[in-house]
Amino acid sequence: MSHLTVLMHRTYNATTVRLLRLATNTFLSSCDLVIRTMEEFAPDDQDERLSDEELERRRGGGEGDGKGIELKGNGVGAGSGQEIGP
Repeated sequence: MSHLTVLMHRTYNATTVRLLRLATNTFLSSCDLVIRTMEEFAPDDQDERLSDEELERRRGGGEGDGKGIELKGNGVGAGSGQEIGP
């Protein structure tokens, strides 16, 4: 397992200490949001990565069932509600 070290350097210029504190708090809040989002939605390296074919096989559908997607609509064009055959 490789370890990755990330170093971030940020320089601020501000006219007052109050503006510096505000800019720093805003930056750190944005970093926190990015980290929490990545933890929630990024794939885990420990998870098994399945191919499209394997997902279809596990779902029970896949090739050979003779049916496509049933579309619902007003009967015109792509929303005709007709099944798509082989």
